[in-house]
Amino acid sequence: MTDPVPRRTIVDFVFAFLIVTAALLLLTAAWRISNKVAELQSAEQVDTQWSLAELDVELLALDNAIERARLEGRDRLTEVRSRFDVFFSRTRMTDALTAAGGLASPELGEAFSRLREETERLAEIVDTTGDLGSRLGDLDAELVKLRPLVRQIALYGVRKIAADADRERRQLVALMIRTAAVDALLICGLGATLVVLYRQILISRRHAEELQRGNDRNAKTIKASLDAIIVADSQGVILDFNPAAADMFGYGCEEAVGQRMDALVVPPHLRARYRIGMERFRRTRAGKTIGGGRAETAAMRSDGSEFPVELSLAVATGAGGPIVIGFARDISKRIEAERALETARDEALAASEAKSRFVAVMSHEMRTPLNGVVGTLDLLRATPLSRAQANLVETAMTSAEILNQHVDDVLDTSRLQANMLDLIPSVFDFADLVEEVQRVTAAAARARGNHVSIDAPPPLPAFYADRKRLQQVVMNLVANAIKFTRDGDIRVGARATATTPGVATLEVSVSDTGIGVPEDKLERIFEDFVTLDASYHRTAAGTGLGLPICRNIVQLMGGQIGVESKAGHGSRFWFRVPLPVAEASEKPEPAAPAPEATGFEVSPRSIRVLVVEDIETNRMVVKQMLQAHGCEVMLAVDGEEGVAQAEQEVFDVILMDISMPRVDGVEATRRIRNSATAGSRETPIFALTAHALPHEHASFIAAGMQGCLVKPVRSHKIKSLVAEIRRECLSEVGEVQP
Repeated sequence: MTDPVPRRTIVDFVFAFLIVTAALLLLTAAWRISNKVAELQSAEQVDTQWSLAELDVELLALDNAIERARLEGRDRLTEVRSRFDVFFSRTRMTDALTAAGGLASPELGEAFSRLREETERLAEIVDTTGDLGSRLGDLDAELVKLRPLVRQIALYGVRKIAADADRERRQLVALMIRTAAVDALLICGLGATLVVLYRQILISRRHAEELQRGNDRNAKTIKASLDAIIVADSQGVILDFNPAAADMFGYGCEEAVGQRMDALVVPPHLRARYRIGMERFRRTRAGKTIGGGRAETAAMRSDGSEFPVELSLAVATGAGGPIVIGFARDISKRIEAERALETARDEALAASEAKSRFVAVMSHEMRTPLNGVVGTLDLLRATPLSRAQANLVETAMTSAEILNQHVDDVLDTSRLQANMLDLIPSVFDFADLVEEVQRVTAAAARARGNHVSIDAPPPLPAFYADRKRLQQVVMNLVANAIKFTRDGDIRVGARATATTPGVATLEVSVSDTGIGVPEDKLERIFEDFVTLDASYHRTAAGTGLGLPICRNIVQLMGGQIGVESKAGHGSRFWFRVPLPVAEASEKPEPAAPAPEATGFEVSPRSIRVLVVEDIETNRMVVKQMLQAHGCEVMLAVDGEEGVAQAEQEVFDVILMDISMPRVDGVEATRRIRNSATAGSRETPIFALTAHALPHEHASFIAAGMQGCLVKPVRSHKIKSLVAEIRRECLSEVGEVQP
């Protein structure tokens, strides 16, 4: 598509056309004036006018000659004849001039006809009469009669000539006026032309100045550019080489100009590719790199050393054809920095992995002795105790639970930071969840004189989401409120608002009448390890991980969390999350039963259990818990011994520790499952482990296990497992319906 004609070009063309037209009109008018002047300068009309006037004069002269002849005698007759001949000739000549000059008319023609007749008759008198003197009186009388006719012809000619002259004068005046108008138009046009030309000169001068400034600016820009700029023709001959290129490649500008690029800056192993590219450019005026953005390649210095450059190419039109403009930047330092960043990233990832491994190991190492403590306290609580002993056991159990919660918080924080926390959705009733939180935290609330109430107006729909994580958020918020409130009220509110079909926004708030949050800590309260009081005399303990975990879980669910508080006037923590609403046909999962406080219920059927555990304390605790529920327990101190017993005997269930000497629990499980002769090859195997990460549990399941019991193991978990195994055993022998 061609560019439209500039408006200035159209205006200039129209203006030039008008000037040329005015000039042509002026030339035409001048030609017509010249012709008219030539006509006026001709003697034809002057002769005709003079002849008409002279006709009357000649008649008067003839009359005077006759009068003198009558007075002076016959000597004057010759003069009379001579004057008559002149008069006669004048009439004929005037008649001819009048017809030739365009003055002929019917009236004038009739007058001349009479005049000819009269003059011919008088000629007979003058020429044929022998005695003219005797006829002078008659001749004079005839002339008197002829005088009016001559006067009429003379006057008519004068009037006609005057009228024609007046008409021609008016035509000439009109022509002169038109000529003056054209002259004025032409003068105006010429003036406008001068103005336009002057303006064009100014514009051209301004453009020239701008072009000069642009050239200076471009030249200075090229010289001041930190990037190397090389200009070459289509043959690869360098036309320009800026100072940055000279510094980068080690050649002087004068030394580089006129040299071929491939011999100067292209490394030997890239020259063949460069020549192919230049040939393609000469043939198609295009190339892979030209106009294609930045590309990284290698360049060569004057000493032959190679270095990485970032290259950008463009095409322009030069005086001798297309030229290539190359912009090159030395990226050696950037590549070094990128490599340093990659190294730092790898080190950071390694450190993060080391931290994760450390957290996992510490979690395992703390859960293992904690299992012994909690299990022992569980067993001790099931024995007859005095009130003081029972209080001591409850205090120790509470402390153990707090310690276990801290371990879980650290593990959750590590998983959230590593984006390894997976949400496991299920259908649940949120009202049951809140009631369970109220029931679990009731004892801690009573210990501080607090009352926990629920404000959840029904009906709340059943949701399909991760019940455990939502319960963890609500539990942490309520526990936090209990921690910073004494002798007060804690209210848990919940409501759901439908947003889109199948999705509702659940808004939960936990309000308390506690000490509140200082304004300067409102923005930092959800950060890791931030506590309201970090001093040695603080009144509320904690790691500062509960609220950050709440924030991360809520954000993972696509929601928001916040706090409204004023120091000394309580706090209101809230969160909003969009949750899928369960179908009407889906039933919520029942809430987990509360852990039993004391006592064991002996199962009516003995179940054979193999416990593979390398820690003696844990073996003792688990054995007594199982025996308390009517199980027959066999022990193995490591995986190798556990595999040997599973080969020889058939057990109803195997509890397998993971981290053990010689053969670990995962390898032991594989050996049992892959053994063709093992009596317990099909026996359910549950991991009895302090490894709590989901991906670890997934690897245990993949090895052939059916589930995991995470340490510390509680008595109610053992009871639930035994009850499940018992039901399966009875179902296999037909004692209960499956």
